[in-house]
Amino acid sequence: PTIDTARDAIDDVVALLVGIAPKLRLCLVHYRDVEDFKEGAKLLAPLSKDLKQVRELLGALRAEGGGDFPERVEKGLEVALAKETGWNKDANRMLLVIGDAPAHAEDEL
Repeated sequence: PTIDTARDAIDDVVALLVGIAPKLRLCLVHYRDVEDFKEGAKLLAPLSKDLKQVRELLGALRAEGGGDFPERVEKGLEVALAKETGWNKDANRMLLVIGDAPAHAEDEL
């Protein structure tokens, strides 16, 4: 339900954020547990203006797997802030983390 809600609300969220950051670019990072993703997170879409692509990719995500409730939230943040995401060095960075589980206690930020 969390992924579906995020997909359904993305247009409203983007409309709000464009007021704060007129040159808004979106990316999508999927994070899970290392049992599900060896690296803990994957970049699904680098920063771009293509809201449709992000919405479609977000809608295709499924919450499944994992042996415990917590996830590798810190790995999602690490991937989101990486050079491969396409950050402009002069850009303001804004992260919106949407999840349905907390980080592992030993990895809390």
